[in-house]
Amino acid sequence: MSYIDPLTRLLNLRGFTETLRREWQRSARQGRPLALLLIEINRFSAYRYTCGYVAGEVLLQELAAVFASEVFRGNDYVARYDAERFACLLGDTDLDGARVIAERIHSHVRNLAIPDLCAPGASLVSICTGMASDVPVAGGVEAATDLFVRAQRDLEICVNDFNNASGTGD
Repeated sequence: MSYIDPLTRLLNLRGFTETLRREWQRSARQGRPLALLLIEINRFSAYRYTCGYVAGEVLLQELAAVFASEVFRGNDYVARYDAERFACLLGDTDLDGARVIAERIHSHVRNLAIPDLCAPGASLVSICTGMASDVPVAGGVEAATDLFVRAQRDLEICVNDFNNASGTGD
């Protein structure tokens, strides 16, 4: 069983799930917060369709490297858990700390200035993030799922706002 995504060399979904369980338990033992950032590449399917499969794979690798470079402490983890979705698990981090890391990631992606060839005008590739944080309690590993659900809801709000602002929403 592999825990590593072969394209990005980050944790895959299986590795992320196991790491989330382990880090949830560790944080509960230590009484320390655990934060989760979920990241989605905006318009990735259209980018891949317009620019080609290989260009899409290169974009995934570039952005994976950005995420890994901004999430670098020993108790932080980055995973690719879906085609264009990534997760950053941040040990000993509250919501304010997660917000700071998300802002650094957004800034880094903007500074790459990768043209979004499928967007109207002179747009750049961008991302949306969702986040949640909690101080886990002992014996409550199933609550790690709630952390993911809350971050996912936050991500969905960001994606909907992006789609509505860019004219690609309903």
